[in-house]
Amino acid sequence: QSFCYHWISPIQDTIEPLLECYQIGLEVGDNGRACWCAATRNWHLFYVGRALDSIQKELEASIPVLTQLRRNDTKLQISPLLTAVKKLRGIDAEACDKIM
Repeated sequence: QSFCYHWISPIQDTIEPLLECYQIGLEVGDNGRACWCAATRNWHLFYVGRALDSIQKELEASIPVLTQLRRNDTKLQISPLLTAVKKLRGIDAEACDKIM
């Protein structure tokens, strides 16, 4: 759903299938694919204009799961998004200023 489907259909049509992919991946033990689908889904939620507070909740719920599954690579993919969302919401106005 995330590699080519968005080229022929609206990106919002990938949101539910990516959630299903995440759930199926966890069920069958493919944690890498499950976490990748979860991260991609979070980015797609941002791209389609979902409310920032909703995205923040999903991201904050994802991070402990990624930590538990030892998917630091995927955590690195969504950490900048969480920082951006917090910054856009004015929650952490100085987020990543030290890095930049």
